[in-house]
Amino acid sequence: MGPSQLRLRLMPLHSYAPAPPQTVVAMPLVCPICYSEAQELARTSDATGYSCPTHGNFKVAGSVFPEARAKDYTREEWEAALDNQAENGAGRRGG
Repeated sequence: MGPSQLRLRLMPLHSYAPAPPQTVVAMPLVCPICYSEAQELARTSDATGYSCPTHGNFKVAGSVFPEARAKDYTREEWEAALDNQAENGAGRRGG
């Protein structure tokens, strides 16, 4: 392509200006069972650890959340799963 065939499309300078900075608001971590504010514990693989004042320390695998949304788990179902996890030695109920 020679210089006579080269066409430039000039854009106004403001088109190249960076987007203004956006404020990012950190959302507090909430217990997936009772929705109270929880502290995050160390992650293991894809599991998020929660320290809930009501439900104690436990972890939930990331793959559980899509299923929970699809099946619309109740609080009672979450608590039964947490109790089952504690009985099997995989979690701790009550802190």
